Amino acid sequence: MVIVNAQLRRDFRGKLPLSTAKLNAQLNAMLRYLNGSSATPWDAGLLLTTNKHIQYLNRTARKKDKPTDILSFPNYKIAVPGVLPAVATDEDRYLGDMFIGIPYVQSFCKHHDTTLDDRLPVLVAHGLCHLIGYDHENDADYEVMQAREDDVLAHYREFLPPAFQDTAAH
Repeated sequence: MVIVNAQLRRDFRGKLPLSTAKLNAQLNAMLRYLNGSSATPWDAGLLLTTNKHIQYLNRTARKKDKPTDILSFPNYKIAVPGVLPAVATDEDRYLGDMFIGIPYVQSFCKHHDTTLDDRLPVLVAHGLCHLIGYDHENDADYEVMQAREDDVLAHYREFLPPAFQDTAAH
């Protein structure tokens, strides 16, 4: 079983037009799709956070003193993007953590005429691709990562529970 942990910081509980149950289902479905035929289930964490917190993480981890939409912190150094390591125990099956800066994303949505419901799955797919070794440091890597993100977004709905099939962002 895939276990995910998408959480809202206390700052946002009851204040955002989104369902953490739906977001968990989307993250879970993406992980199931990425898992493919592997017998090893993988876990990941996701925290929806403030601009102040994500700016701190961005400054600390990337030396960029500004908020951003998403940061991913992989648990593994993946040599070949998408090829996950064999793990010995359940505790080893944790891909890493993702943090989404909600105020930053809300501003993006406002300026690009979209919604959190539509934007969050795109960011989660992006973050998961980072957790499994993809990056976009150069044009060639960007193209490969973008293709994988598009693939995940095109197929993850097949793995959603029936209760979330009709509510998935398209």
